[in-house]
Parts: sequence; C-alpha cells; structure tokens
Amino acid sequence: MFSGFKSENFMRQLVYVLETSFFLPGDYVIFKDDLGEEMYFIAEGTVVIIAADKHTVLAKLHKNQFFGEIAIFLTNNKRICYVKAETFCTLGVLR
Repeated sequence: MFSGFKSENFMRQLVYVLETSFFLPGDYVIFKDDLGEEMYFIAEGTVVIIAADKHTVLAKLHKNQFFGEIAIFLTNNKRICYVKAETFCTLGVLR
C-alpha cells in the first residue's frame, strides 16, 4: 500500500505510530458491521476474510499483506465482512 512512497522518513514515522496486537487461531480481528477505525498490517501469521454468512472464505492473507484500509480513508464506515486469525498472528494496527 505504501510502496509508492520513496521517503524513508515517511516509512519510519509510520512504524512509530503502529501498535502491535496479537491474535490466537480462531480469534476475530474484525466483526461485520463494527465501525472501522483502523487498518492492519500482518507481521506474522495468516488471517481469513469471511463473508457476511460467516462461512464463505473470500480470501486468505499472509505476512506482509494488509486489510481494513477502507476505514482509514472513509469515516463512519461499517465493516463489510469478518476477519479471523487462522494461525497465531502479530498485526501492526494503524488507527
């Protein structure tokens, strides 16, 4: 997402504001219809994006991928799906 930014200073500042969160396999990271106020960067682990029916897996995301970015760009936006940790996960959280 930020690969187009060539500024090392920008990337350094971004890292300083990230919080670290840990999730166990089976933990929900995002619930559908919650208000989105943060996005996540996967440092370790795998998450699955799950449709509103709570059964259909739409995607699997792994280390160095991100999700929840719509919440950063749009205000008062509800989440449209669930995100669940498939493995032990370490996530960087940008609020």
